[in-house]
Amino acid sequence: MLGYPTAFGQVECIKLVSAPTYTEKRIGYLGLSQLLDESSDILMLVTNSIKRDLNSKESYVIALGLTAIAEVSTAEMCRELYPEVKKLMKSGSPYIRQRACLAAIRTIKNIPDTIEDFVEIIAELIKD
Repeated sequence: MLGYPTAFGQVECIKLVSAPTYTEKRIGYLGLSQLLDESSDILMLVTNSIKRDLNSKESYVIALGLTAIAEVSTAEMCRELYPEVKKLMKSGSPYIRQRACLAAIRTIKNIPDTIEDFVEIIAELIKD
């Protein structure tokens, strides 16, 4: 964004992430990954929307949430969302497992203490 202020777009991205349709969510998550980084304070506002998306029945919505965790999550977000990531690493879908592993890597980087929670699941996934 060449250093220009993006505060106007950040709030709109958060609104789009919590929208009910997949296309709006996808645009919101794309904007989120482009306009925010882990140092943004406004990122905590999107945590509940990501948590809701991780518990969705649609795999593409789940993948959007997992990708957002892998790209722009803070330590606080990871601390709150890692139980869902851990659960999704056991998913029947290989696509969801792959995205969950990427989110787990980010979680372990942000909170090194959580590696013990992921060790046995990672051992099972190595067989994949």
